[in-house]
Amino acid sequence: MWLEGTTLFLEGILRALNIVLHVIQLPVQAYQTMTAKPTHKRKRVVIVGASFAGLWCQRNLCKDFDVTVVDYKRYFEYTPGILRVFVELGHLPRITAALPKMGSKFVCGEAVGIDSGRSLLQVKTKTGQDVQEIPFDYLLIGTGSSYSGSIKPSVREVTSSDRLATWTSEFERLRRAHSVLIVGGGPVGVELAGEILTRYPEKRVIITDRAKELCAAFHPSTRSHVKRWLQKHKCNLVLGESIGGKYPDLSIDSKGCTLSSGRRLSADVVYRCMGFKPCSKWIANSIPKECVDSKVEPYPRGTTV
Repeated sequence: MWLEGTTLFLEGILRALNIVLHVIQLPVQAYQTMTAKPTHKRKRVVIVGASFAGLWCQRNLCKDFDVTVVDYKRYFEYTPGILRVFVELGHLPRITAALPKMGSKFVCGEAVGIDSGRSLLQVKTKTGQDVQEIPFDYLLIGTGSSYSGSIKPSVREVTSSDRLATWTSEFERLRRAHSVLIVGGGPVGVELAGEILTRYPEKRVIITDRAKELCAAFHPSTRSHVKRWLQKHKCNLVLGESIGGKYPDLSIDSKGCTLSSGRRLSADVVYRCMGFKPCSKWIANSIPKECVDSKVEPYPRGTTV
């Protein structure tokens, strides 16, 4: 009993001392706060695009800057591995991941313009049609490029579930097809043909290109290997003849294409593998005209904001 009472008495004294010390510290902390020198305000960096370049910048700048990342989708997708998903739907989760949440802010929306005079990025958010303005000291644009079809995400595929729905449809469309036409004999078209013929050797695959060689920019030995492999797997190569029509209104539809000679190439599914376009149209009216090449307008080049 005596020991227990002594313990309770000592605990009471310690609590009382703790309260007294806390009361004394409050005015001291308040004084320190009032007299402290203002801390240096960190510069604001806004990054448009959450892919390779944008996320690299986010990772390396967030320690020294207030970083905000803007993208119309909430996930990262490893584009170089996406062609496998045409034939293996389960591959999609292996090449996608949620965007990083630590060290920076994230705004889900589509960049639509820049007010360079006030240093504001204009973003149309997914919650409504209103345009949100995000202030910046430095603006980094890493919006990459777009590609025909489903190879790259669109503004409608905000979540990974949206993206999975798109690829489920693409996967089933190819699975049901008996024949495939690939317009474009560059690296993407050749790789896609390789994926299809490896998974579905029974399907009839056609590659057409106006160049006389597949992957014309590659080393001759590489081109020879590609051609031998495709011919071994019974891929029909239609090379050296252009598509009818005038770019961008070429004679290509959902069931085939018409060559400049009038020859018709038909298939159950058609994939346009004809290169990419930079996703920079949205800034064409937001930068000085001298930064825009009139020959390729509205895709500005060499832009630094």
